[in-house]
This record gives sequence, C-alpha cells and structure tokens, in this order.
Amino acid sequence: MATDYVTELADQTFREITAGLGQEIEKVVGGTPTDAGSLAATLTSRPHLQAQVASLIGYTPSRWILEHELAQVGARRRNLNIDPVDPSGGPYKRAANSGLMGLCFSGGGIRSATFNLGILQGLAELNLLRCFDYLSTVSGGGYIHQWFAAWSKRRKFEEVEKQLIPLPEKGNPGNHPEPIRWLRRYSNYLTPEKGLLTADTWVAIATWLRNTLLNQTILISGLLFLALLLHLLTSPSIVPQHGPTAAAIVGAIFYFSLLAIYFMGENLLRFGKGTAGRHGAFGQGAVQRWLVLPLMASALVLILLFPIIAAETFGLNLLLSFAGSMLLLLVLAFSITLAGGAPLCYLQTHHRTSQYKSVSEFWSGPKCFSHLKFLFALLGMFVVCILAALGGASWIAGSIVLVAKLWSVAGACWWRAALVIGPPLILGGPLVTMLLVIGLLGRTFQDARREWLSRLAAWMGLFILLWLLSFGFSLFGYYVVIYLWEKLWAGIPVLAGWLTTSLGGLLTAKSSKSAGAKADEAPKVGVAELLAIVGPYVFIAGLLLLISALAEVVLKKTAAAGELALVASYLVQLVICALFAWRVDINEFSLHAFYRNRLARCYLGASNIPRHPNPFTGFDEADTNIAVSDLLPAKGYNAPFPIFCTALNLTFGEDLAWQERKAASFVFTPLYSGYDVPWTAARGDDKLRFNGFVKTASYAYPDPGIHINTAAAISGAALSPNMGYHTSPATAFLLTVFSVRLGWSLRNPRVLD
Repeated sequence: MATDYVTELADQTFREITAGLGQEIEKVVGGTPTDAGSLAATLTSRPHLQAQVASLIGYTPSRWILEHELAQVGARRRNLNIDPVDPSGGPYKRAANSGLMGLCFSGGGIRSATFNLGILQGLAELNLLRCFDYLSTVSGGGYIHQWFAAWSKRRKFEEVEKQLIPLPEKGNPGNHPEPIRWLRRYSNYLTPEKGLLTADTWVAIATWLRNTLLNQTILISGLLFLALLLHLLTSPSIVPQHGPTAAAIVGAIFYFSLLAIYFMGENLLRFGKGTAGRHGAFGQGAVQRWLVLPLMASALVLILLFPIIAAETFGLNLLLSFAGSMLLLLVLAFSITLAGGAPLCYLQTHHRTSQYKSVSEFWSGPKCFSHLKFLFALLGMFVVCILAALGGASWIAGSIVLVAKLWSVAGACWWRAALVIGPPLILGGPLVTMLLVIGLLGRTFQDARREWLSRLAAWMGLFILLWLLSFGFSLFGYYVVIYLWEKLWAGIPVLAGWLTTSLGGLLTAKSSKSAGAKADEAPKVGVAELLAIVGPYVFIAGLLLLISALAEVVLKKTAAAGELALVASYLVQLVICALFAWRVDINEFSLHAFYRNRLARCYLGASNIPRHPNPFTGFDEADTNIAVSDLLPAKGYNAPFPIFCTALNLTFGEDLAWQERKAASFVFTPLYSGYDVPWTAARGDDKLRFNGFVKTASYAYPDPGIHINTAAAISGAALSPNMGYHTSPATAFLLTVFSVRLGWSLRNPRVLD
C-alpha cells in the first residue's frame, strides 16, 4: 500500500483511465497519461488538479487515511483476539461491516479530565474498553488521554485495563494504582504548591516576565528599525536635484507605471482564453506584487520630484507633470479598453453582430452598415480613453497643487505631510481613469473584467490605507506624543484610556464572557465584546505612536553625534531584531512550554515508574519520552487508536466557511497529522499539496516526530472557549506581545518537501 497520497491517487486514477472510465479525468488532466508515474508527476505540484481528480474518482485523503488506519485497527484486534476487520470491499464498507467504534472525550480542563477518567474506569469494569477501536480527545479530554496512552505504552494495555477497575468493584487490583494516586497529588498541576510566596507561584511569574521581555525585545527593535527606515525619506539628500538624477527619477516613474499597465493588460487578455487559472492569470499575491506595488512605487517616486515641481517654474513643471501623467494614463485607458475586449463586447451586445467570436472574424466578412457603426464605436472608445486619461491627469495635477499649497500650512513639516498624503493622492489618478473608462464604456465592457478591475481597485485602496497609517504614525507620532506630554490635561486621560483598553482587550480576548454570537441569534455587542474587538487595535496604535516618538529621539541624538552614529542606530536595531528573532523560538518562549511541562509532570509522570526528578525543579525528562508515532500495535501499544484533536487558528484564508469560526480541525495520530483541505483551498499555490496530512513520525520534528505531551498541550491550548470567534491578526499580536498565548506554531503540512 502506497504511503504517499499523490502516488496512490495517481495509481487509482490510471486504473480508471485504462478501464475506459476516465473520459472526464482526461479532460481535467489535459490528455491521456502514459503511466501512473507520469500522472503522479503532473499532479504533484498542482493541488487544484488533485482536488478535481479526487472528486471524480472518489479517492479523497480521508479515504486514503482510513485504509491505513484499518490496517492498524486490524492488527490491534488480532493482538487482543477480537473479531477481525472485514477484508473485502472499500475502506468505508469495511469499516461499517467491521463494526468500528470510537470513544470521544470532550474538553473542559481538569474537570473534563477527571470526568473522563471515571468513564475509562467504568468501561474497564465492564470489560468494554477493549471494544473501542478509536479514542479521540480534545483539550481536557486530551489530558487524561496522554495519561492513559503513556500508562498503556509503558505497562501494556491489558494490565492497565485491570488496574483501572475501581475499588471495591469485582476484579479490582486491591488498591489504588500509583498513576491514579499521582493525579490526586498534582490536581493543581500548574502550581502544585499554592500560595503567593511559594516557589511555584514565583516560577510562573518569572517565566512570564522572561518570555515577555524576550518577545518584546524582538518586537520593539524590529518596529524601531522600520520607523527609522521610513524616516530616511525625510532626509534632504534623498530628494533629487536638477540634472541626471531628476531624469532617472522620471524614467523610474515611466518604468514602474508601464510595468503595472503591461501586467494589467496581460491579465485582462487571459479572460478570453478559457480557464483563467490554467493560463497563468495572477492571483491575489501576484496582483499586489506586479500591479499595486509598481503603481505605488511610481507615485512615491513622483513625490520625490515635488521640490523641483514646486520650484520657481511651478507652472511649466506642473504642465510637464500633467503631460507625462496624461500619456501614461492614456496607455492605461487603451490597455483596459482593448485588452479588456471592449470592441468584441460591443459586437456581441448588438443583435446583428452577436454571433461573431472575434473582431477579425467580423471585419473579414462582407462589408455592411454594421461595419460603419463599428468604426464609430471605436472612435467613441478612443474618445472615452482620452476623457478618462484627462480626468486622471487632472486629478494628479490637482493633487500636486494641493500638496504644494500645504507649504503655507504645514511649514517645517511640509515635506513630511507630502510623504504621507502625496503618494495616496497620486495613486488616485489611475483609480479615476479606471473609474471613468468602466463607467463610460458601460455595457460594452464585460462584467467579469469589471469585477477584476474592482478587486484591483480594492487592493489599491488597502495599500493607500496602509501607507497613510504607516507613514502617518511614523512621521508624526513624535509630535502627537510631545503634544500629549506638554498638555497633561489631554495626555493623562489618553494614556489611561490606552492602558485600560489594551488591558481590557488582553483579558477579554481570553475570557469566556466574550462569547460572540449564540446559535440563531444576532450577536450582542456588550462591553466585553467591544473590548475584545477594539482593544488590540488601540494597543497597536498607541505602541506605534511610542515607537515613532522613540525613533525621532534616536535620530536627533545620533544625527548630532555624526554620520557614524546615525548609521549605527540603524544597524544596532537590525542586528538586535535579527539575532533575537533567530535565537528566541516563539514556541519555546511562550506560556505554552510552561503549560506543557506541568501537564506532562502531572499526567505523564504518573506512569513513569521509577521516576527520577531533578531535586531542584521536580521535573524528569523521562516523563515525556513517548512520541505519538510510537502508539501503534507493532510497537506494543494495544489501546484504542489515538487521535489528539486540536484547533488550527486561521486569521486568513480563502474558504468562506471559516470566516466566522476562524478555525479548522487539526489532528495528530500515530500514522498521520494534519487537516482536511476544503476544495476552495486547493486552488492557486503550486507549492502546496491538496492532501493536508503527512507522516507523524517525520512531521515538524526529527523521527519519531511530535511527542504526546506537546500534542496534548496544543489540544488544550485555548485561552477561551470562544477563541475562534475573536481570532484576528491584531488579537494574536496582542497575546504574543504579552506572552499569554498557549498555541504552537508548526509548518503547514501541505507544503511540498
């Protein structure tokens, strides 16, 4: 049996094709493959094809995994002399005919663990525990699962079954087994020794402080370096003077603009060539890299010419800027009109010419009055392009005048104000041109292309917002902080409000009171909900203001000390950030490690007999010596096949089903670890595979892979039962900054090796 999903999918698919049942499959893969190996090579880096083929033949990753699990279930049943697994039919039929049963333990912290311990004891008393083929747990259920798995691995499942029978029931071992007594001893597992002045309590405080300081060192040095970097544009030496430098700047404007226009036209042309994705049309990331960023770069470069444009020959320079903008925007308008298929769309929206599939086909036919009308339509499109370019160029000229007028208002801060609002204003020129072209062309422009341009405009708007916020905070944060410092009547309430809202956001983000919407009810926005949503963003805003003010102070001090000190101020921040980011593992230096180690001491240390703890810390490294991949019948483990369930937090994603819960099920089993990939998430990136499961023994860590203490700790890592509802990049950032996240960052199992 193949252990690689794509290989087995290719084998199954090729058998369908050779049996004459794969006509639809051949259409999907683009022809008849010569053998299963060549088909596997075709499928390997094309997840969307894997998804389509899997759907057509019904061979999904879940079916593939079940085949492998049935082999393990069968081996366990043989070891325990239980009825064997049905060998005939497909995996789902075999599972149904074999009467597979699973036992599921839900979450709820230590209360859930204690309750589920009672279930294990009750099933053992009735001799039913061995009848279950699977044991699936999450969170608190995973606490007792790792305890049960470790005990069964170390002392054999058959013995553990007998030891679990409670007193005074028939068949009990005659005493309370040490692993159960151990759980009672460490019921307060995080700080076994309670009290404000105990060592356990202060270890927790010291660990949190250490992790927080290390994480904030990375954060503050990184943000400070970025703020210093943005301040480079305020240097007078960055502004070009008359001559070759100014000419190079003009050349850069044309280069960046034409680059974006070229890729825009290329993508619009692909709409008429079948499936856009198959012909290499840009996705979200490529559009940002090759269209939005070049346009933003050309706008920034134009801003660098402002001191020249606004010099004594302002009228002539403004006229030249208008003419250059008019030329570029005219190319943009023509690109949208022609590459967007407006002439063909005109033909297909008129009854007499709707049958033609191309302009050349129409034009090569017998000449008639429709050809004359088409020429007038082309002339009208030409006029539309001129008007659209004129509108966009007028916007840019007006923006230049507006920024120049700011000189009298902003004074010494004029150049900073120009850097903040100038590029967004200039970027409005292409947006105005696109708006006018689409509007004036009307129904002679296809809706699919309008949607594409609308999404492009949306991304441009998001980049404009990002520019305004990043440069606004960086270049004017110092002045805001100084104002609040000098005006204490305003500064003290602002500081108190920032601290209160940030702390409130931190506490409510991990509180069960911020529960989100109930089933079939509209969400109620109370104080806790509002703080959980707004708090992280308020904290980020205040932090950016303080970092910007610090950057300004650093620049002033180092500039007075000389150029060497100025360069050192940049290098020091960069080196500190890079060094600590390289060496400080975000997983190890979070509360997760603290939480995991204490869970392991309580639940894994129970069966580690004899235990040899360190006399100072009380921890024994041998507590955690069991990997998830070790829990197989071939390795002496005859307990039910284990599944450790976790939540994969999603702050971004294409699958709309995740947009509210913002989480997906992620599992660790002895065979495979990963998550089920929806069909919509199988599109696009050729560096990912469709199958979201990989071998546990080699996933994330060297062989034998992840250990059960880490799997159980990840499973129980939710700070709030409603964490998914408030999952967002800002919330994750806030929890990371203050080292209160319990999650674990692992590489995506879909990434190709």
